[in-house]
Amino acid sequence: MVIAVKRAGARAHRGRGFSLVELLMVIGVIAVLIGVAVPVALSVRDGARSVTCSSNLRQLTFAATQYANTHGAYPIAVRSAMNNGVFEIHNWDWVTRFDGTVLRSGALYAYADRPDAVFRCPSYAGPPNAKDPATGYNYNTTYIGGEGPVTIPGWTYVRDSARPSQCRRTAMCAIFGCAGRRDGTNKFMRAPENSVEGNLAEVYSGAQAFRHHGATMVSVLDGSVNRIADPCAGVHATDDLKTMVLDYPHNGFLSDDDSAYRPW
Repeated sequence: MVIAVKRAGARAHRGRGFSLVELLMVIGVIAVLIGVAVPVALSVRDGARSVTCSSNLRQLTFAATQYANTHGAYPIAVRSAMNNGVFEIHNWDWVTRFDGTVLRSGALYAYADRPDAVFRCPSYAGPPNAKDPATGYNYNTTYIGGEGPVTIPGWTYVRDSARPSQCRRTAMCAIFGCAGRRDGTNKFMRAPENSVEGNLAEVYSGAQAFRHHGATMVSVLDGSVNRIADPCAGVHATDDLKTMVLDYPHNGFLSDDDSAYRPW
């Protein structure tokens, strides 16, 4: 039998560990990799949202075109009416009570594929319009969608919707887009010249959100979707309108005048 005897002064063998410098180097490499990977992942996510948004806008435009071909004019943007003693607001997306309670779907719902998803901008995470179940887009109300109350005293004008035969600038006229104003969204796209509304606060509340990597998405009458990177403040811009209503340049217009909104 052989008995192993530990020699005096012998040191037990130990595996070599990492030095502090090596640990710091590893941590630094991991931090660099995370710094590269996170922006790439966010970019991929935002790119996917932009693709979905573009598809939604294209489908909304197709639905509005189908409606116009059937009825001879584009859908109304907003109009009020009495229905069995109940005051209703007929919007292009939903029919609501005056307090915003949704009663039923609006004019475009039957013409859109998967309307519950199509009506929602995937990049909008703020509060909804009143009690709307889906939100984030607006509809050209200055020139395309008719508007006007018919039952409230003092509201005397009614504008009919544009007819397809009137629309000659189909490749340049916006119809739907990503909506934005200070602290929220909107559903009525307004052109900046204030030629119809006569109310600058209302006009500046109907602008576009530049939330897709600093750009906004907008569909035009011919069905194509454009990415606009430069927000415009509008010809009537003041410091108060830009900061208190618009929140420029996070939100803005498609052009300083009405050229991006006018169909004729």
